Amino acid sequence: MPGQHVRWSFRASRCRWLPALLAAGLCGAVLAQAPPAPRPAAAAPKPAKTYSSKFNKSSWDAVLDWFAKATGLNQITTQKPGGTVTLTIDDKTLPETIDLLNAALAKEKFILVRGEQSFTLHPADLKVPPELIPQASVEDLPSRGRTEMVQVFIPLKTLSAEEIAPQIKQAKLLSNFGDIGPLGASHVVVQDKVGNVQNILNYLKDLETGSGVGDTLTYQCKYISALKAAEELRTLLSDKDTTVTSITGGMSQPGYGGYPQPYGGYPGGDFRRDRDRDRSGSPPPSTGGRFKSVQIVVDERKNTIMMTGPADKLAVAQKLLKEKDVGEDGARTRPTGSATTIIYNVPAGTADTY
Repeated sequence: MPGQHVRWSFRASRCRWLPALLAAGLCGAVLAQAPPAPRPAAAAPKPAKTYSSKFNKSSWDAVLDWFAKATGLNQITTQKPGGTVTLTIDDKTLPETIDLLNAALAKEKFILVRGEQSFTLHPADLKVPPELIPQASVEDLPSRGRTEMVQVFIPLKTLSAEEIAPQIKQAKLLSNFGDIGPLGASHVVVQDKVGNVQNILNYLKDLETGSGVGDTLTYQCKYISALKAAEELRTLLSDKDTTVTSITGGMSQPGYGGYPQPYGGYPGGDFRRDRDRDRSGSPPPSTGGRFKSVQIVVDERKNTIMMTGPADKLAVAQKLLKEKDVGEDGARTRPTGSATTIIYNVPAGTADTY
């Protein structure tokens, strides 16, 4: 019958479609569940090239010629050390190799200065001209030897460039090759060996993050006189923008510079109370977090220096005190405490002799 034939054909056709539909559905499910193709592994960083050589009483000409050929840097030198050198360079990176060479050159009073495509030698007793010193960013410093000369622009967050540059010079953070100067209000330019530049960066970081001293500093001298140290600090910390007022003497001296003598000049006084009282008996005005005045008081009984002032100034003072207050072998610490009077009875007429 025609109807049966048509119905049979339809069913047959539908059966022919079913495997294809099932296969397509199954394939789609498999594709949906399949994990993503693995990403290619990042290429491992290439190991730094290393250098090896041994020199036994070799001339400096031979050493420098080897260095030029090994590194591909052009040698531009007008002065070279004479004599010979014994040196072993064993599987060292370029920064390590330069540090070894500079250690040997220091005995000859020379320093190796590396540029982008060349290197030169410069006498150690002369400032290196800025045009010979390569510029480097803070991030580049780890890729250079600690004895390499660089010029770095350092941004400041809270410090004043004009104030901090002279303080770094006074704190002796620079080598004899080094120099620093302000660049605008919020940058300093440092020219020095990489190791010194890194020390300056740490010093600035301590000041700006507040991990150094605050606005007050109390330091008890163990081996040196607090009075003499305070006099030195007054000279060191004074500049055109900063005034350093009064170093107060011992118990027998009257106060000056707006401060009474330590502990008010009487036994049992309280420095924390007396330091905030001027001659009129009124506390000094508040100066805020960035005041420019440094105030020093010395308590001779305790051989202690007490200071208030900007944190960067006090950090310089603290560093100097720690460097100066060092006793030699067998040195005794300075005695502290109140003076004591003892009366001894001696035969009449012999007091002068005794």
